[in-house]
Amino acid sequence: MLSTIKITSFILISFLLFTINGCEKPAEEGIYKDKAIPTEKASMLHNLNNNLFKAIKTDRDDAELLCSTDFLKQKNIKVQFDYINKLRNEDEYVLLKDYYIVNGGDERSGLIAIDHPEVKYVPLAKEMYMAFFVPKHKQNKLMLTVVYGKFEIGWKANEISLAYYTQRGKTSTELLDLAKEEYSKGYLVNAINNIMMAANATSSKYLKNPHAEEISTFSQKVIDEANAKISYPLTLSEVSTKPKIISISSNAKEDEFLQYIYYITNLKIADTGGLKRENNEIKKALPKIFPGIDKGEKTILYSAMSQKPVVGEAIPHFDVTEKISH
Repeated sequence: MLSTIKITSFILISFLLFTINGCEKPAEEGIYKDKAIPTEKASMLHNLNNNLFKAIKTDRDDAELLCSTDFLKQKNIKVQFDYINKLRNEDEYVLLKDYYIVNGGDERSGLIAIDHPEVKYVPLAKEMYMAFFVPKHKQNKLMLTVVYGKFEIGWKANEISLAYYTQRGKTSTELLDLAKEEYSKGYLVNAINNIMMAANATSSKYLKNPHAEEISTFSQKVIDEANAKISYPLTLSEVSTKPKIISISSNAKEDEFLQYIYYITNLKIADTGGLKRENNEIKKALPKIFPGIDKGEKTILYSAMSQKPVVGEAIPHFDVTEKISH
């Protein structure tokens, strides 16, 4: 008798869940953003996020039950869950924006995506939900995108992805503006640094970037100009030891911006005193060739070596770091 009651209860609960899901009707066709999402829908959709993140943290099997069949076909899904947990443990992720979508057409005749100034997507169900989360405190903010579809068996996460929303605390639009400002001053290296970060801050493939084409065009412009003006190795004739610059690159880390300058020295790597004197001369010579390279908030890492680096081989080198804050 006891087992019969349990089974009956389970059937009743399943029936209730099915009934609630079945009775839930979509809003009118369209894309609803943030507070424009109907209240009863918003509450249910936000619970999707809460349940998914809780399951990812506590029980991976439960998390997989909340994902679509197509999503579960991806390789290393549990590794992805581990990484999401790592990010959410490092900083609090908050909802930046979300969209509830009711597509045109139907599953039989074909769904029609709605043209929207902010969102781009391929319809995967009549009803969809997209949520975009960012960390509260980090400078280099990785945006977490979660896309759901309402399928026959209910709402399921169909994709979880990550992409930079900000670099050094700035969005792609802000970095584009800064790159153009640096370029107007003749600071070509700085302009390249900022426009490359702008291109990297894609946020999500589901969000339209109104400046994407301009970023692409401007980045090509400054890179072509740099290639036309400078070729490597570049001999620094003003430096008494005639070192050769072989590479200038950059990396936007969380706590600092690094500018790497690699060069071939004619001095012995063991001659640290001579290398320091040479480096002081290089610091004075570089801004004449690369205006603005000594400007801004960054750390410059100079690395002297006696030969070009070889992939897979350790090359002796002598490093000097310089903090720039003006």
